[in-house]
Amino acid sequence: MPIKKIIPFLLLFLTVFILYRQNIVNTQQSITLLITGCTAIFWVTEWLPIPVASLLPIALFPLF
Repeated sequence: MPIKKIIPFLLLFLTVFILYRQNIVNTQQSITLLITGCTAIFWVTEWLPIPVASLLPIALFPLF
């Protein structure tokens, strides 16, 4: 897997982690940000097919 596709995930994780540690967002908000951000990254980079990426939140939100 090319490093270019990993960098957005790392930036997303670090951003949400910093927001969480600074008490700007709570746990539920950070989970929502991560799921939505990962879905957007999967969609834009087409690492997953778009139909699979669009169903990702439906599968992940009930888990948390």
